[in-house]
Amino acid sequence: MFPKKIHTTDIDTFFFEVTDRFELKSIIQNIFTDEWIFFYFKRTENLTDDVILESLKEDIDNDFKEYGEYQYLQKVDDNLFDSVGVLKKSIMFSNTVLKMWEYYYSVFIFQPVSIDMWESYKNFATEIAIKGSDLFGRKHIELGFCEFVVMKNLGGNELILSCKKELSDEILKNIGVNPMVW
Repeated sequence: MFPKKIHTTDIDTFFFEVTDRFELKSIIQNIFTDEWIFFYFKRTENLTDDVILESLKEDIDNDFKEYGEYQYLQKVDDNLFDSVGVLKKSIMFSNTVLKMWEYYYSVFIFQPVSIDMWESYKNFATEIAIKGSDLFGRKHIELGFCEFVVMKNLGGNELILSCKKELSDEILKNIGVNPMVW
């Protein structure tokens, strides 16, 4: 697993091809170490069977009810929406993220600098929902909500990781990529 990389002045962005769920689960388990995780979601996946989507939705809803909070920011219908969530990590966290990966068309996942940022984050995410996207999660980092963001790329075949440049080597080691190849 060798990612493609985009260099910027302060933030590095890596693109990983996701070839199997076990690899994705391993990345999620190794990169998210804090107790609380924030999410930004955009619409349901339109390539997944409706019966499967309904089952995934029920499981994800139950996880948010038990371990956190979920809120729609903008909703056109059941398939077209922008929403946010916060979850306290549980033993099943990586399985929940795999369900989200399959259910949502676009997902941003990150460890907040502080759980106290939840209200501020909802306001920021509402602006994204109204005005447009946050390319590769850069605004999340630049505005101080987090030090790195993991995203599902359109279609779900890539995981995108954006992080502060000074954290790149450490984060890559944590997910099993040798930063020395750069």
